[in-house]
Amino acid sequence: MAAKGERTRELIKEKSYGLFARKGFKEVTMKDVCLETGLSRGGLYRYFPSTAAIFEAIFLEMSADAGNEFEKGMADGLDARVILKYLLEERQNEMQERDRTLSLAMFEYSQAVSNEFFVELNRKGKEKWMQFIRYGIDRGEFKEVDEEQVTDLILYSYQGVRMWSAVMPMDASVSRHIVTSIWDILAGNE
Repeated sequence: MAAKGERTRELIKEKSYGLFARKGFKEVTMKDVCLETGLSRGGLYRYFPSTAAIFEAIFLEMSADAGNEFEKGMADGLDARVILKYLLEERQNEMQERDRTLSLAMFEYSQAVSNEFFVELNRKGKEKWMQFIRYGIDRGEFKEVDEEQVTDLILYSYQGVRMWSAVMPMDASVSRHIVTSIWDILAGNE
């Protein structure tokens, strides 16, 4: 029963992600989620009390997945450049997914519910990036840089492209330029 329940939670998050990407946060209702998942209202409420709870669960999972990318690679003692290459390829692909951005929904959630949720997620994400950059510096695989400065560049250029790609078509060269610049700052030839 627990496995079925977990599959149902995952289905709800997966289908809701698409709804939030298409409609934003404010326009998605529990009825929309029921229609998208095929669940009854009672079935849906068994797993989530509100669209805000679904939205938060989506972001908590994404944040945990991103953290695991760092932690596993570092725990396995991988070369920081190998980890960085993987992370940058992932971010570059995400920046090109115009129809999968949650930027509008994030903004609306912050206005309608609270921005504290994203402030805390950002703080944790920033810590993980800074730890990872320090890992690469300490191992001699990254250049000596200001970890916070580079982390800010990574986080906010990424989110900026995600937001703008929801507003207008974004040429693939933009994400490629960002990824190449970050690589050069951290790992490029000195």
